[in-house]
Amino acid sequence: MEAFQTEHITCPKCGKEQEVKIYPGINANYDTEAKEKLMHNQLFSFTCEECGETTPLLFNCLYHDMENGLMVWLMPEAGDKELQEMNETVTQMQAFGMTATGLDYRYRIVRTVNELKEKLLIEQENLDDRIIELVKVVYLVQIAEQIGSHTVAEVMFDVIDDSYFFTVFYEEDSLDPGVIPLDMNVYRMVKEQYIEKLDSLKADNFQDISFLWAREFMFS
Repeated sequence: MEAFQTEHITCPKCGKEQEVKIYPGINANYDTEAKEKLMHNQLFSFTCEECGETTPLLFNCLYHDMENGLMVWLMPEAGDKELQEMNETVTQMQAFGMTATGLDYRYRIVRTVNELKEKLLIEQENLDDRIIELVKVVYLVQIAEQIGSHTVAEVMFDVIDDSYFFTVFYEEDSLDPGVIPLDMNVYRMVKEQYIEKLDSLKADNFQDISFLWAREFMFS
């Protein structure tokens, strides 16, 4: 069952105003259609019924997987104030029994749709997103000479035909993305080295587990 709101959006190409579904929250255990739309790039965009133009949409959205104990909050403009409000919301949800009991919940904040999809993909593969982010740092250190003076915009985890890899995107539009296969031996090595420290830092609130977080964690 889908839980959505409707808003009137004006097509930036032809000016046609139309109703568009906005999803402030997705419960993965009930909103299966919304989850499918998300993973197939259909949730955060709308196609104009007049001219056919497809336009990206970006809105705050809380993804909640009660079966696996995962909450991911997409909030593009999140700052300290918003993060505090989000954590207060979690406390209220826990108090009113809106989170599954008996689970070691993980709370994540992301700022882009791609980051949200990546978190769900990592969960789907039963991997640890903290380790994935640390492995990204390990690989980028290894290929630093190849990157040279180019600026890395983001590194994204992906899966094709049961094979894991990272796609490296650059700030320079003229550069094609790079691809790095994920060696699971490296994943296991990093996990073994850092898991004890990571588990000691677990918190019952939203955390920004990202590439920047991983770099600070490893080199601070």
